[in-house]
Amino acid sequence: MISTSLAQEHVASGLYELLATEMLAMEKSALAMTEYGTDFVRVTERWSGNHSYKDTDGAEWRTNIIGEIASAAAGSVVSAKGNHYAGKLGEFKQLDDSSKVKDILVVKVPTEAPDLFGGIFYNQIGSLNAVRESDEKEEIMRDQKVTMRDWVRNASGDENSVKDHIVIHMLPKYGNPNKGQTNKCLTKRTLSDFSSEEDLSGPTASVVEAPLNTPVVTEGAFYDPRLNVDFGGPYFNLVQNKLLQLDVVDSTNALVAPWNFYDALKPGTLVLICASLHCFVMREGPGVRKMYQINAHRVRILADSDGQPFVRTQPTIPASTADISKKTNQLISHAADTAFANFNPTKRIKLSLPVEIGSQHVLNDNSSSVAGPSTLRMPGTKKGRSSKKTYDNKLKQKIENDKMQED
Repeated sequence: MISTSLAQEHVASGLYELLATEMLAMEKSALAMTEYGTDFVRVTERWSGNHSYKDTDGAEWRTNIIGEIASAAAGSVVSAKGNHYAGKLGEFKQLDDSSKVKDILVVKVPTEAPDLFGGIFYNQIGSLNAVRESDEKEEIMRDQKVTMRDWVRNASGDENSVKDHIVIHMLPKYGNPNKGQTNKCLTKRTLSDFSSEEDLSGPTASVVEAPLNTPVVTEGAFYDPRLNVDFGGPYFNLVQNKLLQLDVVDSTNALVAPWNFYDALKPGTLVLICASLHCFVMREGPGVRKMYQINAHRVRILADSDGQPFVRTQPTIPASTADISKKTNQLISHAADTAFANFNPTKRIKLSLPVEIGSQHVLNDNSSSVAGPSTLRMPGTKKGRSSKKTYDNKLKQKIENDKMQED
């Protein structure tokens, strides 16, 4: 989190107003401005049963999300180990070439954000919740038992509190350069990859005796994973996989090397993220398990943080298993990519307020109202989910009847 003084500087300088203006200028390329079922739709993949989200032309849907990176305590993970699941108590799974490892950026409403900027952030959550709300309606009609991991959460992870943070996965950290892998491939994951006991601490690999030379940072490059200072020890067993250069740029549009993510993407950093949406569906006994995931294809740093960087420590192995040994010529293929590339917070556009975002109204900066998720509750369901639409009467009646039968 940034200091109050820096947040107040963002307000006084007009930065927040400028960023809000740019987001509104994106129109349908910004998540806050979209409507599920109109601007993008769900498609079920035949081979896997997973859900992908397409635009009206049938192409993968991309959208832009803005927010402030939250702390590690809120779920953000930036480390050599990423979100690798090391197994349950008494077992240990090394991070090897078959592991699907990603960093996680959990974003929150920017500190001291004025009403307009705050409203844009919360309407992003409303757009995401519209997807889950539609799925939940379908599940009720089918009388389907579902466990799921949402793409929104709160800082503590409490399911009964208002979910006011967005969980965004970066693309895989490691890849095999001999297989011609690109960092834009999405592969099906095993159930253990999504374990609720996912370890969110740091990482390890072979200890390096001699210092490494820092390579030239180039787009699409593969690097020695030991460049991450928290990579070392028996936790890692990478043989062919290398550290990938992801599409992360600073405010000057220069690529950020992955070994600098700890500081460049530290909590409090303002970022713009061009992302795609996914839902992994797995059979679980008589029901199904759904894992909603947002993948960040491009990340742009809009404002640096004065907070502390992510801790760079090598992870330890449980005692019971300790014996186990600048970018140019960017290819743009989506409207959201175009909007991302054209996002220019150095120019000013006169606002015409109030502005309607999706099906909600956001007040101008002169309003005393405060935008927030507490006004977006969905009736008749679990607490903590904001909503753009309400259930129809048939569903409400079914829920009430189910409750009466349980009583």
